[in-house]
Amino acid sequence: MKLLIITESLSFPPKSGGDVAIFNMIRSLSSIHSINVIYLGKEASDDTNLKASIPSVTFIPIKDPKYGNVWNKSMNYLRWRVVKIKDIVNKLKYFKNIKTNSFSDINLFSDYYLFKKTVSKHLKNNSYDIIQVELPMMIGLIKHLKNKSIKVYVVSAIIYKMLEQEAQIHKHYELSEIANNVKIKELHMMLKYDGILTLSESDRDILAKEISHPNIIYSPPCIDIDHFKRKSQLDKVNKVVFLCNAGHYPNIDALNYFFHNIYPELNVNNFQIPICITGKHDKKFRSQFIGAKNVEWAGFVEDIRNILCGAISIAPIRIGTGIRVKLLESMLFGCPVVSTTIGISGIPHRSNYDCVVADDPKSFAKAIINLFKNTDFALRLGQNARSTIMDRFSNDRVKRIRENAYLKILKSDLERA
Repeated sequence: MKLLIITESLSFPPKSGGDVAIFNMIRSLSSIHSINVIYLGKEASDDTNLKASIPSVTFIPIKDPKYGNVWNKSMNYLRWRVVKIKDIVNKLKYFKNIKTNSFSDINLFSDYYLFKKTVSKHLKNNSYDIIQVELPMMIGLIKHLKNKSIKVYVVSAIIYKMLEQEAQIHKHYELSEIANNVKIKELHMMLKYDGILTLSESDRDILAKEISHPNIIYSPPCIDIDHFKRKSQLDKVNKVVFLCNAGHYPNIDALNYFFHNIYPELNVNNFQIPICITGKHDKKFRSQFIGAKNVEWAGFVEDIRNILCGAISIAPIRIGTGIRVKLLESMLFGCPVVSTTIGISGIPHRSNYDCVVADDPKSFAKAIINLFKNTDFALRLGQNARSTIMDRFSNDRVKRIRENAYLKILKSDLERA
């Protein structure tokens, strides 16, 4: 089959869990399909590295407004500002006078000028069996996919559900109203696609209860099994690691929750534990936690295997849907994991067998301390975690599920015709 994949951003090496999932799936499918990828190119090196990493795939970068010669920079910047002004107007309509640190953003559903223009032009001269749209901020492109190809939307997150969670946690009752508005729009746009692929079974079940659609299909993310082979077994744990992409509000909330609620519990008995936080968090944000001891802000880490050696991987996530790919990679590497229920949702698990699930600060801190003190339990937890992920997320199984999903959607389309 011939596939066109449209995603907001992509780089090599991938810089976020979302990019990891998209890149690995493209690489896996490229062995049996002809694939073109349209994405927002931010750095010239990204374009070069992507093309070198999967030579059989055609990567079509849309130039960032800050990218190119002076004329292109100027014109793209002006067009970009028009879109941003439109977003601000839309925000005012929805948000009115609400003050919140929410990750919600009306431009999740806005028409990105550069994508609209590039995709429309590209489809005039090219045909595909399937056009696949990735990431919530791209969902609105369905309005501009006018050709006869099958349109598939990959659900990496359900935005309205995350807004509902945030409203409940922070008592933003006005945000509940916004969540309802976003819900109507998000579900309406999903219904325009021929197929809806969810990365987790829980997201599939949520959507199946909300909308009537013949093709809401679970299709798990692809992870690089070989890349995360551990050279030696874990002999002891010596630090806590939170793989935390900067700028993503659920991660910001998780860091606040960890430092304000869990961290004090860790230090009740002066139990000093080295803590490592990844992601390019700016100095202003880090300054909030300047009093926390034994904390390393590692920034962007290109190869997380180095930082995961001897680590307990934590996910104190309170807001989220989909699946946390970085947590999958931690488990695949054999790390003992402590997570909230939401943090590990979408990943098959059994608490105290292949992870520890803790939903209150005392239990979360207690689980971390217990793993530090009980090396045998930590080792066993990590080994079981790796076995679970190897079994459920093997490349052959993930590819087969995605292939069957495409075939089911194509069959449904033929039956409708």
